[in-house]
Amino acid sequence: MIQDRSIMMQNIDNEESSSHDEKAISASSKLTFLKPGNNKPQIVVNFFKQIGLNNTQIKTLVSSSPGVLFADVTKALEPKIKVLQEFGLSGLDLAKVVARSRCFIRTGVDTRIRPSLDYRRELLGSDDSVAIALKRCPALLSYRLDRSILSNVLFLQNLGFLDSDIVKLVIMNPRIFLRDPKWLENKVQRVEKEFSIRKDSRMFLYGVQMISSLSKSSLGMKIGIFKSFGWSDTDIITMVQRLPFCLTLSEAKIRKVLKFFMGELGYESSYIASHPTLLMFSLEKRVLPRKKILELLKEKDLINPVPCLYTIMKCSECKFLENYVRCLRDEMPDVYDFYIKSGKVVVRTTMLYGAECWPVKNSHIQKVKVAEMRMLQWMCGHTRKDRVRNEIIREKVGVISVEDKLREVRLRWFGHVRRMDPDALDRRNIGGR
Repeated sequence: MIQDRSIMMQNIDNEESSSHDEKAISASSKLTFLKPGNNKPQIVVNFFKQIGLNNTQIKTLVSSSPGVLFADVTKALEPKIKVLQEFGLSGLDLAKVVARSRCFIRTGVDTRIRPSLDYRRELLGSDDSVAIALKRCPALLSYRLDRSILSNVLFLQNLGFLDSDIVKLVIMNPRIFLRDPKWLENKVQRVEKEFSIRKDSRMFLYGVQMISSLSKSSLGMKIGIFKSFGWSDTDIITMVQRLPFCLTLSEAKIRKVLKFFMGELGYESSYIASHPTLLMFSLEKRVLPRKKILELLKEKDLINPVPCLYTIMKCSECKFLENYVRCLRDEMPDVYDFYIKSGKVVVRTTMLYGAECWPVKNSHIQKVKVAEMRMLQWMCGHTRKDRVRNEIIREKVGVISVEDKLREVRLRWFGHVRRMDPDALDRRNIGGR
């Protein structure tokens, strides 16, 4: 009976949604050879839980490959997990790769997995890069090398691309190399034809990444938004040639930034097209706060000559603090203190960018700690010679430990959202206006 065979699946998690229950019943219907008293499925489930898979991931894996419940943990599963751990995968990252790589369970260690990983290490240059690519596309683990991966790599090499450029593309979008070589050739031709980006341009591969991640309808709608603001085809091509990723922004983001820069500030489309990084900055976290600081400096006559907004925007956080914020310490101490405290948002976001994809090691955490503490000391006007304890610096600036922040970033990656603090920069009006 299906009902009897589904008991084992239901024991994984009785509180899952109906969609997962349907998958469980579907999977259990395939287990016609499950004999009473066979405890191997429970051993397999316990093993998956030990390496970090949650109940939903286990159900998904079992639904796609029911036979995994009867695999020998010692001989079939542990060697495969050990190989992945050798490449730096652990914890949530390891669980994600195993759960989403359906063929991984049915693939041999020495016949497919290890040779595949060795080739990817040779191609990408390091275990860390392999781990990042696997987390972005677990299918890389079980895909046959001779199907399309090698063909796509050879195709790009024949076009004259450097190995370092190909590595960047693999890390950015591994799925491109799982597609048919003719599909990739079509994308390359479209980048040349539609946006006039030359193959020898350093933006060409970024153009391939952009056009590969968008459907024709989505690309057409985004171009239509630019045209609705008065952009010409020449403006759009100029923007893409300088920064292709502008077209990967959401439609809402494109409308928002164009309305601000063209509607409120009166910028011409040709100027924005020649300075496309303006579109990539966060209005709430970077553009509006820095614009307000610039207005305060002009009002107090604390800066001469007055730089343009683009110059302010492209400054690194450290340079912006040094050149434009420190002069407010005496004139407007409240504004200065407030912006310094808000620096934890900007600096931390930059340092931990992509942290949810890191195969994090203790050495990485230590390096981030040291780099962050040097910046925080500098922001507070101290040096290492002052011998101020790190705890005092953190309390003064108001930041939590790096370990806690890394945990927060990973939770956000899995869909957990933290409410914005009422004193956050986004909700405050700098200067009391």
